[in-house]
Amino acid sequence: MKKIKDSKGLTIKKIRVWNGVTQEQFAKRLGVCQQNISRWEKGEVEPSDLTMAKIQRKFESPPGTYDYINGRLPGQQSMFD
Repeated sequence: MKKIKDSKGLTIKKIRVWNGVTQEQFAKRLGVCQQNISRWEKGEVEPSDLTMAKIQRKFESPPGTYDYINGRLPGQQSMFD
């Protein structure tokens, strides 16, 4: 069975919690306001793939997280290879 990637909001929350930071701390490192993080996590607004890649460059991602930098699911070959 093929794994479907999580919503971006859920992915952001997983990454933030994995790194042990508050929404405010997360936002500060990304250079955005805390309300953006809240809205992304609630699914009210969806960040771009570019923003997701930026998040994954700045923060450690938990195992099994969709890789927005290389555009692949865990264990899958990069679409750029």
